[in-house]
Amino acid sequence: MGALLDRKAQILLADLFYVNHLTKNRLCVPLNIGYIGSYVDRLYGQDVEISMYKDVDLLLKQIKDQQPDIVGFSFYYWNQNLNNYVVQQIRNLYGSDVLVVFGGPSVDSDEAEQLKLFNKFPEVDIFVVQHSYLDSGSNSKTRTRRYQVVDL
Repeated sequence: MGALLDRKAQILLADLFYVNHLTKNRLCVPLNIGYIGSYVDRLYGQDVEISMYKDVDLLLKQIKDQQPDIVGFSFYYWNQNLNNYVVQQIRNLYGSDVLVVFGGPSVDSDEAEQLKLFNKFPEVDIFVVQHSYLDSGSNSKTRTRRYQVVDL
């Protein structure tokens, strides 16, 4: 993903939860990724196409139908297995050609905890710390491996 795209960048945002017969009709608006999608749209509107997902099956269908450029996940301890499952599917299909981002309250600001995340989720490219606010003028903290921790 180093070259400029001659098309809109495909960005998928996911706030996954476990869907079953009891929860299928409880799909609520994912406010967290909604804010991120709105912000990205405001900055890059004509250059991006953003889709949001709660249901893992719908997300996987979209990923299989068309290779995304970026997939961002709301990261909570209770949905980390779902997120990781989808990341493995992305890597199996497209290798490292898709940028994978985990962000949210379960990305700790403590460096020792961040290293645990790096080791537990080696396929994730960027971790966004806790409830970071998006600000295009912010600096980021980076790690020396291919991982990046961003505290915006």
